[in-house]
Amino acid sequence: GAIVREAVEGPSLAEVDLNAMDASDRWRLFHRVGRIVRGIDTTNLYHRNLSGESFVVVMDEKLGPMPMLVDVAPIRRRRHVQWSLPALLAAMKRHPGYSQADSLALCRGYAPGAPLAREEAP
Repeated sequence: GAIVREAVEGPSLAEVDLNAMDASDRWRLFHRVGRIVRGIDTTNLYHRNLSGESFVVVMDEKLGPMPMLVDVAPIRRRRHVQWSLPALLAAMKRHPGYSQADSLALCRGYAPGAPLAREEAP
């Protein structure tokens, strides 16, 4: 994955047909998204409006799905404890194909060594 400042062709993460992807590509995609978000948060920055529309997914024949962060305008210097991940997790729940396994891959990409916790049902 990458953060880009140029035109990139492909569907947004919110539009990509997750059900058409095999399990390993889905895992790779969300793990890479998590790594991008971690990269933002660990550099004393945060993305104030992160969602599936913030990423374009480019299919690479060798590497599989590559997420590209294209919505960089909302990236700001962090002034107090602010994290980018919660907004993305909340936004992805609205994607019809998004699953618990996708959420796990995203969180593992963001925090590889963190202990697992299950979200309580509303």
